[in-house]
Amino acid sequence: MSKKVRYLLLTLATTLALLLAAGVTLANDSVETSRNTDHASRNVYHTENAFIVSIDGIRNTDGFDAPDPAEYVPHLWNDLRPQGAIYRNFYNRAQTYTTPGNYTLVNGAWEPMPNIGLDLDLRARTPTLFEQYRRAHPELPKEKTWAVVGKGNVHHADYSLHPLFGASYGASLSFPAENEDEVTWAEMQRVMDAYHPRLVFFHLGEVDMAGHRGTWITYTNTIRDADQIVYELWQKIHADPFYADKTTMIVTTDHGRHDDEHGGFHGHSGICEGDKRLIFLALGPDIRSGIEITTVREQIDVAPTVAELLGIKAPLAEGQVLWEMFQPQASVPLNHLRQPTVAVNGDGVHVVWTDDRVGHREVYYKRSTDDGRTWSEDLQLSASGVEARFPAIAADEGVVHVVWLDYRDGNWAIYHRQYTAGQGWSPEVRLRLSVVEEPSRELMIMLWQPVVAVEGEQVTVVAPGLHNYVLALTSTDGGTTWTHKVVAGSVSNPQEVDLALEGGQAHVVWYQVADSNWEVFYNHSTDGGLTWAAEERLTNDDPVTPYNSYDPAVAVADGTVHVVWADDRNGAFQLFHRRRGMEGTDWTPPVALTPYLPDGGAWHPDLVTTEEGLQLVWEDYRDGNSEIYTMESTDGGLSWGPVTRLTDANGYSVRPQAAALGQTTYFVWQDNRSGKWEVYFTKDRFRVYLPAVMSSLGKE
Repeated sequence: MSKKVRYLLLTLATTLALLLAAGVTLANDSVETSRNTDHASRNVYHTENAFIVSIDGIRNTDGFDAPDPAEYVPHLWNDLRPQGAIYRNFYNRAQTYTTPGNYTLVNGAWEPMPNIGLDLDLRARTPTLFEQYRRAHPELPKEKTWAVVGKGNVHHADYSLHPLFGASYGASLSFPAENEDEVTWAEMQRVMDAYHPRLVFFHLGEVDMAGHRGTWITYTNTIRDADQIVYELWQKIHADPFYADKTTMIVTTDHGRHDDEHGGFHGHSGICEGDKRLIFLALGPDIRSGIEITTVREQIDVAPTVAELLGIKAPLAEGQVLWEMFQPQASVPLNHLRQPTVAVNGDGVHVVWTDDRVGHREVYYKRSTDDGRTWSEDLQLSASGVEARFPAIAADEGVVHVVWLDYRDGNWAIYHRQYTAGQGWSPEVRLRLSVVEEPSRELMIMLWQPVVAVEGEQVTVVAPGLHNYVLALTSTDGGTTWTHKVVAGSVSNPQEVDLALEGGQAHVVWYQVADSNWEVFYNHSTDGGLTWAAEERLTNDDPVTPYNSYDPAVAVADGTVHVVWADDRNGAFQLFHRRRGMEGTDWTPPVALTPYLPDGGAWHPDLVTTEEGLQLVWEDYRDGNSEIYTMESTDGGLSWGPVTRLTDANGYSVRPQAAALGQTTYFVWQDNRSGKWEVYFTKDRFRVYLPAVMSSLGKE
């Protein structure tokens, strides 16, 4: 009898019992408050209807931060502000242009994408408030939710591509005219009179266009016109018994405009203060009156706040509820743990994640030296003081490298720390700061989600620079000095980068816009990232039925490069696989790894190399909810299986990540079965999954 068979027989009884548990939480349940007992399960507010109003492209120095705010927004300042709450430090810390900014307002997520225009069919992937609301209230007709928009590049605000939601839960949509606010306002009034919608996104587009193409007088006059329309909207709400005293209105914008030091009011799409700093006003029966709040908040917080007021859940939103403006004042919410990643070496299993326990996101770390049975205390790795997000981790013998995105410098920067056995953790080091401008032209190069890999003294970090390049940072001396190189330039919105480092070669994949769709690209370096070949496109448009390709993952096994991604070529998301030799042989044709399921889908894969071959883990919706699945290949990607479901939770299990050492694979993912986001862990050995009994961090 082989060693593997003996192991399986000895552990089978224990495993069957343990499989009833879904994993071990790497979470901290200690932050409890008196008011935070799942508000969304019951509506404890007076708000029954909500309007999100976006005045496209108004700069806050021409709004609430103007020397005399009443000069350009007299109604907002003089008439509406005393009835509600304004935030003095409200930001868009992502892409500051129309499509991503407005989509963030309705779904609460950072989703980098270009201004789509009517010629691009690119939708957000996080469900909108409309979808969440109609899924929670299936009895309500579509006409009870509306997106009335004044620009073509907001014409996909009605629903997302998420497998659990989509068009069947989407809002009614009206796009009456391009950049004609009076026409858009007339349409909004018609919709209110005819349908009395309960949830509305109302977008005014003319201010932005006046800023781009007009004079200062034209631009400021258009702001005054939008101010008048918003005032009339609030009057109409209060004059209608359906809405009066039961409606919350939030007024904000998708982006600002360049400040005078970075080009002035004619432009935006940058990361200067003028672009990022936004107006924000809220009014309604649950909003405090006549207050100015200085707490720093973000655009991603709007959708969770509206969901809270309407008594629905929006767990996939990345933001937080704007508790400070509620009456009576709410206490601080439960902390959430997100974005986990995992690495493993001879010193143990290492996990990092983002955590808002101190009131803003920071990066935390913990380690297990006994194969996941017990864990160290939490260690805060970042000291941003503002916000840190998107941590990534890699490990080799005696060393662990962690990188993340950090806002302490007034713009996103990539930071790095490393652990060396016998020496402990190094201080934080900034590797690269986002670029605000170049002397020759206006420029936004905002760094985004980094990844890291290590092999001996070679350390490589790769990150997208939104909106037009992929950057590699390489160290050949274990992280002491770094070289910066461009992996791909003149590209459109690259994101979801993945990286594999093997035998001194670096392999990078990402997706970007190409030929009007999202497509997967690949590049490689034979010297660990010091020089790069020309990028290659791995997916292609179908000229008859175009489709989108997302979420690539890359791994190297036995001299072969493997890439897995998700695409919707058949109308629902499936995972596909291609491979080729490291010496540059042709890529094999795409092969589907998951079934076509019109009511489900698979995405967010991660792919790792194991002692026996390849292990794939992903987020899957075949069961009508979000679960984590895995399977492996022991023949170089020719065949895959068996398919194993790792989770069985009443909630969302998303964004799995994996690492392998020898014959064991370690998995982490983000999970909200408890009502808040936590990090869960499990492992497998010889295809037998051994989850620990569910417990909380530090409470074994």
